[in-house]
Amino acid sequence: MSLRTMCRDLVLEVVLRRVLTAEGGDSSGRLQLIVDESNLRVLSSFLRMGDLHAEGVTSMELIARQREPLPGLDALYLITANFENIDLVLGDFKTEGAPQHRQVHLVFSESLKPDLMSKLAESKTLAPRVKSFLEV
Repeated sequence: MSLRTMCRDLVLEVVLRRVLTAEGGDSSGRLQLIVDESNLRVLSSFLRMGDLHAEGVTSMELIARQREPLPGLDALYLITANFENIDLVLGDFKTEGAPQHRQVHLVFSESLKPDLMSKLAESKTLAPRVKSFLEV
């Protein structure tokens, strides 16, 4: 088995399938994948958009770009744990009545420092929407 195949299988199993399993019965089994530049480069080296579509990902977007709100769709954020990305996630949910997405799955490509975790936990609009949390 090649390294690319192993990485592909690991991301699909540990990240995507775990998130879709956490969805329960109140979801369509579809979600939007939101990534930062560094994670986009990593994912692009061993995953194709067809692989993601087959697993229930409707689209993949960069976190730093303006995105159309999809309040009826869940989101999987696969990002590096830094202040800029945390601020961008919080910005997506700054208004309770107009969230970017319905439920949120947060996956960090490195350990989340306590101050960043506190920042996420203190958000009254984001914290109730977090359905799963993972550090890989």
